[in-house]
This record gives sequence, C-alpha cells and structure tokens, in this order.
Amino acid sequence: MPKGRRVAVDNTQRALTALTEPVQGAPSLTPLFQNPRIQAIAKAFMQDASSPSAIPGRPASTSLSYEALSKLRTTVGRELEDATLVSDVPRSRWKALYGALSEDMREAAKATGPEAQRAWSRANTYTRAMMDRLDSIEHVVQKAGGPEKVFEAAISGTKEGATTLRAVVRSVPEDARKQLSAAMLKRMGRSVASQQNDTSDSFSVQTFLTNWNKLSPEAKSTLFNSYSGSFRMDMDKIAKVAANLREGA
Repeated sequence: MPKGRRVAVDNTQRALTALTEPVQGAPSLTPLFQNPRIQAIAKAFMQDASSPSAIPGRPASTSLSYEALSKLRTTVGRELEDATLVSDVPRSRWKALYGALSEDMREAAKATGPEAQRAWSRANTYTRAMMDRLDSIEHVVQKAGGPEKVFEAAISGTKEGATTLRAVVRSVPEDARKQLSAAMLKRMGRSVASQQNDTSDSFSVQTFLTNWNKLSPEAKSTLFNSYSGSFRMDMDKIAKVAANLREGA
C-alpha cells in the first residue's frame, strides 16, 4: 500500500453511527444505551476523517490514511483481547467496530491490486485465528457466570474459587490459555475507577499486588504453571518488584 494513501472508511463510519445513534422518541432512555467511550471514539473518528486531503471523488468525511486505519484496527483488537475480563465496553461493540475496520481495509487492498490483496489475506488469516481464540474464551467465561464471577473466583483465595478457575482454564482451547492468563493479569492490575485515565487502561502496581496476594497457590498454579518452567518464578519476581515499588513510594 503506497505510504500516505487515503482510503474509504464507509463501513467504519456506518458502524460507529449505528453504535451511537439515539433511540428515536426516547431521549431520556438514549444515554442508558449509549457507551460514552464509543461515543468519544465516533466523534474523534469523524474529526480525523474530515481532513481536506480526501480521496478524489469522495466526501472529505469518509477517508483516512491506510496506516491510520491499520493502527486503529490494531488498537481495537487489543481492546477485544481485554474485553474478556477487563473492558468497560461490551465486547460485541468492539467486535462490530473491528469487523467494519477490517472490511474497509479489505476493500482498500482489493482496490490497490493483487499484491496488496494477497498481503492483506495473509495478515488477516493470523488475526482471524486470534479472534477465534478470543471467541472461545468469551464463550467459556460467559458459561461460567461472566467476567466478574470468574475474576472474583480467581482472587477469592478459596479452594472453591480455584476450582471454578481451573474448570474455566480446562474448558478453554489450549492455544487460547495464554490469552486468558494475560487477560487475568491485566485485570489484576487495572486501576480503580477513581484513578483511571481517559482511555481506561491505567495500570496500578498497588492494585496488582493486592490482587496477587489474594490468589491462592492453587489459582496461581492454574494460571501460570502450564507454561515454561521459569514462568511462575518470573511472576513471583514481578510481584516482589511490585512490593518494592510500593514500599519505596
């Protein structure tokens, strides 16, 4: 894809419009069904897509550089990874936005030529496999009672909680277990609401250490012992560093 090439983003624009449109005839109910973060993304997206250097023959409000579109999809993909146990935006909304971005990228690659289309297909095969793993995790987590129940079971420090966590891990396909452990680690260190930043991704050493100490030995074993021999020991080292940071602060 030529550097700086602006491409149509009609699918993404339609998806964001659908995700933020008001409930007609119910202005009081509308805010209850709209997600503030998605609304902010939609507003910023339209501002960036309104650059005067739009592609020929199209309204200025429907194009972005391919690089920006690709980076945006990567960012939304990370949100999808987090949404299993962390995100304050329902995963279904991230998924709809990710799908629209993917379609805009596919159409842009197709319009550019066979070489770009082949490169897109190779890259999308990899990301499709990642999405399949995330879908399998979400299915298992929801079946176990939802993200909150699974997380609370993990940090309960009880034998029953470790049993619930073990059942979830064993039900997830083997190639998705690392992503489940990663999601759990991110959730363990997520700052409380009063200390969050505008992108809701602030990490707190204090919160991480508190939740780490709540994990029972059985829960730690379930989450981390199935990887390389040193992984569990490395996690213990990270916890010690976190403790030193807290004491030093």
